[in-house]
Amino acid sequence: MIKKKIIVLLLLSVSSQLAMGQECLTPEQYSDTWRNSRYTVNNDGTVTDTETGLMWKQCREGLSGNACTTGETKTFTWQESLAIDYTKKFANHTDWRLPNIKELKSLVASNCYGPSINETIFPVTGTTTVSGYWSSSPDVDNSSNALLVYFSQGYTYSNKRDGSHYVRLVR
Repeated sequence: MIKKKIIVLLLLSVSSQLAMGQECLTPEQYSDTWRNSRYTVNNDGTVTDTETGLMWKQCREGLSGNACTTGETKTFTWQESLAIDYTKKFANHTDWRLPNIKELKSLVASNCYGPSINETIFPVTGTTTVSGYWSSSPDVDNSSNALLVYFSQGYTYSNKRDGSHYVRLVR
């Protein structure tokens, strides 16, 4: 019951923030900034995080192009996100996978909201929607749920596995 109230309040907060656009504190105000220099844009639809060594698809599944505006936005249940054909070649790699919650959380820039991700590097991630991004991590406290990140505010949530959310793959 308390989790439901928190989620409803959060969604109301997120909805009001989305109308405003991205807000970020300056490095002097908050040291957790995900600078453009942290990432290497590989010009093949991928981005390498130089701090974690992870390579990410720049666009969420279903979208492509420099601004991630080509294609159709797709959402997946958790089971569907785990069943994506990760061996399908993209940018000359066939080892793509769903990130765990720690990896997905590494993209969160805690100094920003609306969205809380570097939107120059990862366009169209959370500015127009309140849908989260699945991780491969199950919720250890509730076996019917799995964990996801809402980049609109940068929070981690637990949601029913049959809910529909976005996917961003990593290798």
